[in-house]
Amino acid sequence: MNRAEPSTGYATTLQSRHQRWLELARDLRAAACLPGEVTRAPNGPVDVYIDVFLFETRPTILRRMAALMADLLDASTDRLAARAEVAPLVTALSLETGLPFAVIATPGAADHPTPIEGELHPGERVVLVEDVIMSGSHATAAVHTLRDRGAVVPAVLAAVDCSGGQGGAAASCPVQALFTPADLHIPSRGTTSVSQLPPLHPDADRGRSAES
Repeated sequence: MNRAEPSTGYATTLQSRHQRWLELARDLRAAACLPGEVTRAPNGPVDVYIDVFLFETRPTILRRMAALMADLLDASTDRLAARAEVAPLVTALSLETGLPFAVIATPGAADHPTPIEGELHPGERVVLVEDVIMSGSHATAAVHTLRDRGAVVPAVLAAVDCSGGQGGAAASCPVQALFTPADLHIPSRGTTSVSQLPPLHPDADRGRSAES
């Protein structure tokens, strides 16, 4: 049986927010940025993709990600919402902030007869939570689903935005993200492999956390 990943709580309380952001960027890249062509990016295929399951199933990455994303939420937010596939991240963010959340069912899913599970009241300010935005088509559809039921959706909050900030453009909804591909040093197609990327900061190879 594998041992549970150790908590990083004591270390992070002594770090600035920027230091915690840099450390999480390094750990996210090490855990979930994999070589392999993906063509969903709006600017064409890339040689590295982000496997959301490899970071959304790691408690110490998920916990720190939720803490940093919570800082980006406006105080007027009444509720969070996310597609069913993003349930781990929105759950972590809900626990971090105390905000309730609604789940947007996958279109056509037989086990979800209604498009939204959980409470959602007309007029509520609801922030849509996404893990990795590529083209933004899923986020756009989710925003429309929420608005069709009377929610006010002021923004999409993503862990990583690979759309260049255009992921919510079709729904006239700005995207705010914790990371961009440049923050994670994800190369454009045909440049270099993830294993050859430079460190995110000078101490990236010293004192690496349990996630590396």
